[in-house]
Amino acid sequence: MKKWINTDTYQWCYQISNNIFKFIELGESVVEGMYIVGTALIDVSDYSEEELWDELSTYYNSLDDVKSLYPDTNDQRQIAAECIFKNMFYDLDVWHFHSYEEANEFMKQFRENYKA
Repeated sequence: MKKWINTDTYQWCYQISNNIFKFIELGESVVEGMYIVGTALIDVSDYSEEELWDELSTYYNSLDDVKSLYPDTNDQRQIAAECIFKNMFYDLDVWHFHSYEEANEFMKQFRENYKA
């Protein structure tokens, strides 16, 4: 059974297929006291190995480090997708909320109602 997994403090991931991942994350807005929630569908097969490394290099020293830390190729694809999502997060269209609780509840409802 597929399920959402918590991949970072305020980030969740749902693997749709070998290469396709759905993400949702809560972040702080540039407006003080506001919160944002962004989502994206990431298909790692849309990226060349060079492009994947560009995304991963923000967080890892080398591709060999990624392969060593995550020997399973499925985990490597998920990590690549997470890095892509993190790097694009503040460029996404997002929902705005006046409180953390409101944003967190939205994320919970989104995950419970998501149909891949």
